[in-house]
Amino acid sequence: MRPGMQSLLTLLRGEPLDGISEPQWMTALDLAEQENILPWAAACLSGAAAWSPQLTQRLHHIRRNAQISAFLFAATLKATLADFHRRSIPVISLKGPWLAERLYTDAALRNYADLDLLVRRSDVARAEDLLTSLGFLPKGRRDDYQRPWRRGSLTLELHHDVENPLTFDF
Repeated sequence: MRPGMQSLLTLLRGEPLDGISEPQWMTALDLAEQENILPWAAACLSGAAAWSPQLTQRLHHIRRNAQISAFLFAATLKATLADFHRRSIPVISLKGPWLAERLYTDAALRNYADLDLLVRRSDVARAEDLLTSLGFLPKGRRDDYQRPWRRGSLTLELHHDVENPLTFDF
């Protein structure tokens, strides 16, 4: 088993944290970062006990960075969805802040690499025109189900299918 895995599993299962040292928690947080669940793991650990200043500072730093990231993604999503609505282009947000808000009740408990929007195949051209007007630039070629777009450091994937139909046809 990978170092930190047992501690991380104990934490996420809500089991008693007795007998796990702070260095083990630091290793567990490193593993949580590798597994892309760091904000959630840190939130679980934050309220579990009184920690050393070093661990407390790390947990605070994780929470702060997650809140900043969630705000950026949520604000971009909200504004972009409003623009789609104003242009009468039906769109569905896939994953992202709205799903985290519903699953965890806090968008900052999930990491984001991009935003994913789903439109009808017949609306792709209009959606791409809208993204261009919002300052997004194509980040590559369209494939069989999506095309990535970029504005600054933020990536948005415009989907017209939920998965590549060549690998799995929904």
